[in-house]
Amino acid sequence: MLLQAMLLPMEGNVEKVSHEIQKSKSMLEEVLSVLPLDGLSEAASYATQLRCILLLKRLGSLKYEGILLMHAENRLEDAFTNLWSFVQPFVVSCSSSVVSDTDASVLNAKACLKLSDWLRRDFSNLSLESIVPKILADFGKSDLASTFSNGNTSSNQNVVLIVEELVGTSTKLSSRLCPSLGKSWISYASWCYS
Repeated sequence: MLLQAMLLPMEGNVEKVSHEIQKSKSMLEEVLSVLPLDGLSEAASYATQLRCILLLKRLGSLKYEGILLMHAENRLEDAFTNLWSFVQPFVVSCSSSVVSDTDASVLNAKACLKLSDWLRRDFSNLSLESIVPKILADFGKSDLASTFSNGNTSSNQNVVLIVEELVGTSTKLSSRLCPSLGKSWISYASWCYS
């Protein structure tokens, strides 16, 4: 089951990964709780699988922390690009219909909030015109993305509108990924009434 969860992103079913990992974890914890102590050799394989699940969760957290470090080092374009690649599967697929409060969902919700926060800021040494086309291309709007890369000034003036839509989308998605994260709801309400 753990292997199935790891293969889901390759099949384009990213939204099911967290649920499948949580289900695997629950099944393993159940087995470990009922095995008698004299069955330690049997329990070892289950414990190993459970440890793999925890490591898999930690890898996502480490990737997110690496992105924050890039931002702190003022490597803004790399930070934006990596943050987008981190949240892109949830945002593009609109897979927020699966609501859970697992550790992965909380991390994904925080990443969506971070993206919207960074997009709202005015970075003097970063041009969003270089990042927005990459994001639009992931949405399948490559024709619109090519007008940005060609330097079309009328399209460049619309960057503000597209960025605002991305801010709203990622903020709303954050509240749907983790409904118990109050910061998501406050940010979404603030965005709605701004």
